[in-house]
Amino acid sequence: MLTLTAEAQRAEVIARLNDRCRLGLDRTGRAVITRTCLATFSEEQGPTRIVAQAEILAAIRKHRFPEDDASPGDRGHVEYRGTKVYFAIDAYDLDPVYARKILRTPASHAAS
Repeated sequence: MLTLTAEAQRAEVIARLNDRCRLGLDRTGRAVITRTCLATFSEEQGPTRIVAQAEILAAIRKHRFPEDDASPGDRGHVEYRGTKVYFAIDAYDLDPVYARKILRTPASHAAS
C-alpha cells in the first residue's frame, strides 16, 4: 500500500483546491485579471473588456495540465487571440495579500 508523506498529501489537497478554483467550482474563489492584460485585447472600457475577461476565464477553465505534471496545478498559460496569457492560482492562500495589493494599486501604477 502506498502511503503519502504529509508534504505529498498537502500538495495533493492544494492541487485539488486549485483545480476547483480554476474550473469555477469554488464559490469563495476570486479571479483577478490585470488591467494590462485586458487592455491588450480591448482598448476601451465596457462590454468588450467584459467579453475578453469572460473568454479568458473560459480558456483557463478548459486548460488541462499534462498527466505527468507533478506541480500543484497552480501555474499555466492559455492561448487567447494569438497571445499567450499566463495564469496563477493561489487557492490555498487564506490571506490573499497580493490580490489585495493589486486591487488597491492606482491605475497609473498598474502596468509596473
